[in-house]
Amino acid sequence: MAQAVRHFENGDFASAIGICQRILQADATHYQAMTLLGVLAYYAGNAEAAIQLLERSIRTYPNQPDAHNNLGEICRASGQLQRAVLHFQQALKLNPQHVGALINQGNALQDIYDYRGAIALYERVLDIAPQHAGALSNLANVYQQLYLHPEAIATFDRLLALDPSYEWAQGGRLYSRIHGCDWHGYAASVKEIRRQIMSGGRPIKVFELRPVSDAPEIELACARTFAQTMYPEGAARPAMPEVTGKIRVAYVSADFRQHPVSQLLIEVLERHDRSQFEVIGISLGPNDGSPIRQRVINACDQFFDVRQQSDEQVVALMREQSVHLAIDLMGYTTHARPAIFALRAAPLQIGYLGYSGTTGAPYMDYIIADNTVIPPELATHYSEQVLRLPEPLLPRDTSVLPAATPSRAQAGLPEQGLVFCAFNNHYKISPEVFEVWMRLLNHVEASVLWLSDASDHVKNNLRAEATRLGVAADRLVFAPRLPRLEDHLARQGLADLFLDTYPYNAHTTASDALWAGLPVITCMGQIFSSRVAGSLLQALGMQELMTSSLSDYERLALQLAGDESRRDTLRQALERNKNERHVFDAARYAANLEDLFRQALAATDREE
Repeated sequence: MAQAVRHFENGDFASAIGICQRILQADATHYQAMTLLGVLAYYAGNAEAAIQLLERSIRTYPNQPDAHNNLGEICRASGQLQRAVLHFQQALKLNPQHVGALINQGNALQDIYDYRGAIALYERVLDIAPQHAGALSNLANVYQQLYLHPEAIATFDRLLALDPSYEWAQGGRLYSRIHGCDWHGYAASVKEIRRQIMSGGRPIKVFELRPVSDAPEIELACARTFAQTMYPEGAARPAMPEVTGKIRVAYVSADFRQHPVSQLLIEVLERHDRSQFEVIGISLGPNDGSPIRQRVINACDQFFDVRQQSDEQVVALMREQSVHLAIDLMGYTTHARPAIFALRAAPLQIGYLGYSGTTGAPYMDYIIADNTVIPPELATHYSEQVLRLPEPLLPRDTSVLPAATPSRAQAGLPEQGLVFCAFNNHYKISPEVFEVWMRLLNHVEASVLWLSDASDHVKNNLRAEATRLGVAADRLVFAPRLPRLEDHLARQGLADLFLDTYPYNAHTTASDALWAGLPVITCMGQIFSSRVAGSLLQALGMQELMTSSLSDYERLALQLAGDESRRDTLRQALERNKNERHVFDAARYAANLEDLFRQALAATDREE
């Protein structure tokens, strides 16, 4: 049996299977052979046989925690999450200190969004084995899911003290720090992470790189490493189903809920040409019961909630539906499941809207962009082929209009003074950009910086940094979250200028500001995510608000802050151009998107 285990550990599954089968021919109740053969069956792609073998093992030896743990792992991988949890619980009943079962149950609880339960389990592992690197990594990642970034930083510190090269840990710690606007050691951390990426290391997940780097060659290298490590290609491209009648397009996302992706996309889904296209929704995430969730369901010809299904089951479903094009709306964002695409759910797989960058994955065929976010000279830094919309990348739900503008007092703003607005997520604020903002406040008397609401930890860090840079802390004003988008749009009428972040620009936030009539000043970089606000401004004919360096950005903001007449002219031009240029025309946008789908299908036909 030891020889079979060695073959298994070395990846020689065929030899391990042969040994296990011979042992079971001699002794049909051999526990280790049954268990290992079940695990091997799963690795061979036969989950049903694996479950049967492990169930047989449990019936023969009901008091073996390893069998329950192994069966739980396979149930979890097969999408049977509740059943997986029951087997992990049984393993822990038999052995309360079974580290593998504790970690696996924690992972399963994460799958069903029980993050607090997962934390308790990882902490139990660390009580048993304080230097368990996997438990520390999992615990830090769960803290990030709960936005408990100080706790995540402390956990990453423990992990990196134990293993300085633990994969993704350096980037995870930096990402939690920038979420808290804690820029201690920022420049040195970014420099070291970039060096390791270009040396083939794995210091940071590609999504976490975006707020700290504007180098497209580094992003591509990071994305390729991340895809190869976490989601390697697992299947060949399936044959293209014959297009008889309608083109079948599946939109895949965990964000069919109250989320910016749904807010941007909903009217396009509703405007698809149903005589030419069948729209299928594949929902990976929770049902929040929101009105926009119901609108998405109504906008799809078919809608499948697959959050309890395994990756393999989702792939099988999409193939049964004869999907021609699968549209990934997530990339590597929270709750994404790239393994579905690695297993080739559809003949054509396209990244769009919810992830602004390359995946580095060979199984993603195309990325949808425009000439601003991916100009031709930068296309070599994308693993995907580029499909370009003739107009801006971001669509918009034009049915949501600003409500009545509140008073300054109602919005928590001072009665006098210019208002610089920066409603981006706080992790997008780089220390260099914050220094620019503070210089602007120092130059423009009585001005304030209006930011989105934040935790006390974030507020304290930003106020302390403002004070260090010579700005009174009370000149930072934090806008509370509002439940209705109409009210959020309305209050932006009180601001004078929207200041974009760099290198991770405003995306939906820029669209909101422009739709509300607020001029946006952006600094464009070299990566997709640093060019989205520029894409909107370009389409709106507001190129004078686009800059390519922070010095130009600062100079323009200072000029406009001192010129009320010019600001009024910009507002008038913005209002006029929104209508005349049809930038937010959903029907026109949907038709352009459909043309790209046809273009991708035609290219595939030529290849075949």
